[in-house]
Amino acid sequence: MSRGRPRTGSPGGRGWTFLLGGGEKLVFELLAADSAHPDWTALRSPHTNMHLLFWLSLVPFVTGWMGENDFAATPTAVYGVVLLMAAIASYALVRAIIHSQGERPLLAEAIGRDLKGKASPILYAIAIPAAFWQPSGGASGARRRVSGAGRQPSPR
Repeated sequence: MSRGRPRTGSPGGRGWTFLLGGGEKLVFELLAADSAHPDWTALRSPHTNMHLLFWLSLVPFVTGWMGENDFAATPTAVYGVVLLMAAIASYALVRAIIHSQGERPLLAEAIGRDLKGKASPILYAIAIPAAFWQPSGGASGARRRVSGAGRQPSPR
């Protein structure tokens, strides 16, 4: 007889193992490669790349947690926080690369006004509290009204 996983809304099982076991290895590898990578020497702060990679490494963990808990509010909000932090880190990395390129940066010309890079963090920040919002009635309330549950009986 096997027991199913409890759906408590808390991370469990392999998620924490990945975070504690694999996450630390990633950080140590990034720290070792930090000074060795030739392209990172031009950056003003090479840690912006590690900042982005850290938040991106959490995406599989929070995606699994969200799926295991049927898209409950807390895992969904944490997913939004991870995406928000990754968007902020990505924006910071792009700005650091543009700053390191001096006059007429190629990256700045390639991304233009970067509307997506500026709008994404705002939308993620709106979505985080929205994960806890549940409309009253929902679709089931609309079906009851349409099916005629409150209609007066017709005279015969």
